[in-house]
Amino acid sequence: MGGKPDPRTVEALASRITALETQLRSVTSELGVAREVYQLVGHEVRTPLTVVLGVLSTLEAADLPDAERQRLQARALAHARRLRDVVDALLDGDPPARVRVPRETVEAAGCE
Repeated sequence: MGGKPDPRTVEALASRITALETQLRSVTSELGVAREVYQLVGHEVRTPLTVVLGVLSTLEAADLPDAERQRLQARALAHARRLRDVVDALLDGDPPARVRVPRETVEAAGCE
């Protein structure tokens, strides 16, 4: 009790802490990128979906001339295809690589 810790143990712990800090920075960076992608995907999906919903609501509620109805249907179809392309692009890509964060308990010998 009260003795000095072994310098090799302190060095090993300091080295492990440095490695964990590096991993934490890497995971934090990946999380930032994931948030940006999430925002971009939300925008890319929401915009065409909003147009499709608006067109469908207009078609449902309004007595429109055939030419206007066809124009709106073409617009909704174009945005629905855009939405499909966005989803296809998301599913085509490789999922992001995951960094394994070790879960371990380190005991400091001589530090009781």
